[in-house]
Amino acid sequence: MRVILASGQGLLSGWLIAATIPLLIDPHTIAAWFVAGLGDRSRVGLASVELFGAALFAFELSVVAGFALLLAWHYEILLRVQRPDGDVTSIAGFLDAAERYQLLERLDSWVLAHVLTMLAPSVQKLCAVGASFAVNITGQSLSQPAFADFVRTKIKLHDIPAGLLDFELTETAAVRNLNATRRFISRMAEIGAHVALDDFGTGLSSLMHLKDLDVHRIKIDGKFVRDVLSNARSRALIRALVQIADEIGLETVAEFVETEDVASRVRELGVQCAQGYFYGRPRPLTETLRDLVAIHQEDPSDLPEYRAVGLR
Repeated sequence: MRVILASGQGLLSGWLIAATIPLLIDPHTIAAWFVAGLGDRSRVGLASVELFGAALFAFELSVVAGFALLLAWHYEILLRVQRPDGDVTSIAGFLDAAERYQLLERLDSWVLAHVLTMLAPSVQKLCAVGASFAVNITGQSLSQPAFADFVRTKIKLHDIPAGLLDFELTETAAVRNLNATRRFISRMAEIGAHVALDDFGTGLSSLMHLKDLDVHRIKIDGKFVRDVLSNARSRALIRALVQIADEIGLETVAEFVETEDVASRVRELGVQCAQGYFYGRPRPLTETLRDLVAIHQEDPSDLPEYRAVGLR
């Protein structure tokens, strides 16, 4: 089994972290041993930690050679668990274990450090093609005042410019400690890093949170997107969220877009960006970085994260 960190819905890109840490299959043990950087190769079923990527697509179209291209401009870092046979399994057990043992802050720190290490060698070329990347931050990290300083120090150490890296917080984690969330958002804003609200719409007071938190993007929870074709209430809620977001200058992203019909419908409802399997599954981050660097000199339509659609 392998634990895989993947850049997920949001901008599609993939990077493969070379460093691997042997971990035991049991998710509780995986979480504990992973953050400790330990392993026992005498045990059956080892795991390794790697970074993968998945993309987010903007609905604003560019025209190249008679085709409209949906541009993948942003990449979110995700977590996956993969077995030796290649099957990808749920990360729920892994994250539940890490949360139970109060290890999520160390996990977030590990992910951030490795992402920055991978970005650093190609910063200028990535910026030149307009790429950007998002790292998820958990509630346990938000609650630690020193975590924001750790993030700022790491970004400065790797000389990462503003706009190349931003952060995502789930709505649930963000509202659990509003003061800590506001502090984190403020500290990131000081260095030009944006913060987005993930899984938006799941809370009882979602609209109030838009008033209280200075985020730049909301990602509409997949529960509203999955049945957008058949559920009038989901369509109405998405339309309302988009209207409010537009009024206050926030970008909107539809999560879990898995078919062309769903992509078309959320676009009709005014959503600006989409993320989901319709645009492709996560792939190794090294591959995406390689392709992004390559298109600095080549035709951008060669990048797998661009989807060409015939013009009507």
